[in-house]
Amino acid sequence: MSTSTPAERPVRRRPRDRRAAIVATAVDAFARSGYHGTSMATIAETVGISSAALYRHFRNKQDLLGHCLLTGLDTTVDRLAAAGPDRVLSELVVVALELRGLPRLWQLEFRNLADAHRRSVLVRAARLTGLLRRAIGARRPDLPGHDIELLSW
Repeated sequence: MSTSTPAERPVRRRPRDRRAAIVATAVDAFARSGYHGTSMATIAETVGISSAALYRHFRNKQDLLGHCLLTGLDTTVDRLAAAGPDRVLSELVVVALELRGLPRLWQLEFRNLADAHRRSVLVRAARLTGLLRRAIGARRPDLPGHDIELLSW
């Protein structure tokens, strides 16, 4: 979006959701082509920005991957926490369909994360499984604790 006055150069404004658009594009690219098969240049081109602009948002591809996982897990945890114990499992299905690439990233690309992002992902995963443990326990009080734990993971 550009605005200008006759005596001035056009002023370019970055869209407010640029970072979110980059993350969404990167999740799709990483899920489709894997970490090593995805380039920052391809992500930048798909978003419609230069590689230099992409690097202003994220230090490198590993940093972008970490942000993809953390953003998706934060969204998932927030939505499940807001759903309440009786709706956690149905909300999980909705979130899983909306964030289809997230489980694939988590499963296949976790090893490519920097240590700090890896720890942050595990903290969020523990929160997520805590929400699921409570929901499963409430729905299936007959199950022993170790079965609930297994199902939550």
